[in-house]
Amino acid sequence: MSDSLAYFTPMVVLTFLSIALVIFSIGDAVDIKYLKREVAEIKQQLKQIELKREVAELKAENHKLKELAKDGDK
Repeated sequence: MSDSLAYFTPMVVLTFLSIALVIFSIGDAVDIKYLKREVAEIKQQLKQIELKREVAELKAENHKLKELAKDGDK
């Protein structure tokens, strides 16, 4: 009886460990997918910030050119 129990117990433990490993692997895959989505959103936000900065710089340059044109007309 104890021989079968000695064989059975490690098998049960290994089975539970295997199941736990699969569950954690699935969780990691979901986390990685979520993180990739977050990285893509952050990259998009950075691109928008950069474009807004470029627009602001172009507006400032446009304003300076208009001021120079006004000064040239005087």
